[in-house]
Amino acid sequence: MLDRLTSMKIFIKVVELGSFAAASQNLTLSPQMVAKHIEALERHLGARLLHRTTRRQSLTETGRLYCEQCRLVLKAVERADSLAANTLGTPRGTLSVSVPVTFGRTVLLPFVHNFQKKYPEIQVHLSLTDQLVHPTMDGHEAVIRIGELEADLTAVSRPLTAYRRVICAARTYLEKHGFPGQPDD
Repeated sequence: MLDRLTSMKIFIKVVELGSFAAASQNLTLSPQMVAKHIEALERHLGARLLHRTTRRQSLTETGRLYCEQCRLVLKAVERADSLAANTLGTPRGTLSVSVPVTFGRTVLLPFVHNFQKKYPEIQVHLSLTDQLVHPTMDGHEAVIRIGELEADLTAVSRPLTAYRRVICAARTYLEKHGFPGQPDD
């Protein structure tokens, strides 16, 4: 089956230039290929688009209506392509990230500030939580966690940076309560 959008473009060119021969020359296609595209459209629609004689051709009423709609469709496709191309040039949208509280405050917030200066069209939603979240189920594009991943979590992971936590206490506190023996203490 021939590509319908291509067939629509060829059909419009035939209508604009008035003949298969002129369209084929303009599009650098053989007249037979132009005819195949028109026949494919007519077969698909179950209706004739053009009255053809050996000397001239003209649009049928269906062909006239179809040509108008084809022009609208092709303009819409061009707009969609243009929109997509424009979004590729400038990143925009929303980025939802979940990070542990202390890492987010000490490491990530300065990074996010610089990121938003560089990409002002991106809205960053930062969720600071020490709760384990599932990246896709909880609606985040990225999740940063400290430590090993759960074995059953199917996610792509990359180490970002070394992160060290230090527990500090005043000497008077330690003298009164003693030294902790393990992290939970």
